[in-house]
Amino acid sequence: MGLYFKLQPTQNTKKKKGSKDLDYVVLCYKNDKKETKFSTSIKVQKKDFGGGEGYSPILRTEPNYGDYNDFLRDFKLGIEKIISRIVNEEKKEPTTKMVNYQYQKFKREKKFHSQIPSQKLSPSVIDVVEEYLSHIDKNSGGRKLNPTDTDTPYSKSVRSRFVHIKEFIQKEYNNQLEFYEVLDEFFDKLQTYLISKELSNSTISKIISQFRQFVVWCKKNRKTEYGDTSYRVSLPLNYKVVVTLKKEEISKLFEFNDFDYLNEKGKVNPKSTEFYHRYKEKDYLLNVKTKSGKIRTFTIYEVIKDMFLFGVSTGLRWSNLCLIKGDDKDYDEKEFTPIQIKTSQQVQIVENYISKKIWMKYVDGISSKQYLFPLPIDKDRKGKIVREDQSRRNYNTKGNIHLKKVLQIVGLNRKVDDIKMVGKISTKQKLNLYGVIGFHNSRKSFSTILNESGVDMFSVQNQLGHSNGGSITSRYISVNKDKLKGVFDFVK
Repeated sequence: MGLYFKLQPTQNTKKKKGSKDLDYVVLCYKNDKKETKFSTSIKVQKKDFGGGEGYSPILRTEPNYGDYNDFLRDFKLGIEKIISRIVNEEKKEPTTKMVNYQYQKFKREKKFHSQIPSQKLSPSVIDVVEEYLSHIDKNSGGRKLNPTDTDTPYSKSVRSRFVHIKEFIQKEYNNQLEFYEVLDEFFDKLQTYLISKELSNSTISKIISQFRQFVVWCKKNRKTEYGDTSYRVSLPLNYKVVVTLKKEEISKLFEFNDFDYLNEKGKVNPKSTEFYHRYKEKDYLLNVKTKSGKIRTFTIYEVIKDMFLFGVSTGLRWSNLCLIKGDDKDYDEKEFTPIQIKTSQQVQIVENYISKKIWMKYVDGISSKQYLFPLPIDKDRKGKIVREDQSRRNYNTKGNIHLKKVLQIVGLNRKVDDIKMVGKISTKQKLNLYGVIGFHNSRKSFSTILNESGVDMFSVQNQLGHSNGGSITSRYISVNKDKLKGVFDFVK
């Protein structure tokens, strides 16, 4: 049993001088050595016919290839529905005679689309890309890192991925890619192209995932009904070495106080401002107004260092670190109780030596609804804060840049492996610890320290807010709070 397109020569032997030789495209259905043909009324030159097994048999050399392929695809899908109806509903063998009979019946009842479309059923991919990018710019929810920026950090990431995608569409499809061509073959070609540009596998995965999101958006907004979104990258992705801080490195960072604006005696620390020669004062000094109206001042490196250490000692992601407030702690139970942004689940994180010290430093004088950690926040021309939550989350990009500088100044320059994989070829190099660290490493350091300290896996999962471990386990195993409280005592 088979369904395929093929060319059938026209019967007209009287051809005008200079006219092209055109053949009819017919859809053939074969079953039990018998064959029936369905006329599509489309005529093309032999050189413009690419083969009949798929849904898009007309090549790009035909000026109307988009219109024709749209129609032929729908035509074939219509016949497939007839066959499926005979098999699944009537429980009969779909003979050529029966399929042809049902086709003629549906055609008479005008239930079968049989007219060649006069225009494209959907725009080309490249026609919609800029509209999608504009949508991302307007709805990414972020404020610009600098007043001169035209994009938010998220929209910048999306645009950078589409640079590669648009280059590929231009090179491979001459900007004429149609949505119905977005199938496995397209994604395979895109993946091969990105490998040839020596992009890492993780970057390739993000680019392809971004394009799938684009297709989903197009379908949701009725730009098209075509395009496959089930493709998954077939490249190795779990090749990166987990980079975490060792106990002695955590202690060294915790004890480094040159960034602190005030010394232990409450006096201004002159060393605290020596790291910002190229900065304006407003860019590295952060002022917090307390409930009593008093102004407390911190330096940006001081805050970034403490936020990172708070993440190391609690396992919180940046999205929670930047939004945690004065009321996110149960003082009776000595637990931090934020709702995780990623999972929307509340966690109860047991207080330890480091997290307690940092919490008490920043919570002093602020209200329960104030953010714990001060951060530079974008304001409008009138000085009014706009969308502070999102602005704080978007500071992650700059936060990671500052963090690398903080660790470099502190002297955390241990050599660590950095593995890059392009396709199936991997390369390894040694880099300084401070050059590869980001806020996501604080969470990894937290879980590693807990594991090395003998904390049971259920307690680790509980503190990280992971659901893995199963509800049955939670019925029989309690969280080991005593061990959790003493995990970071090594810094004392």
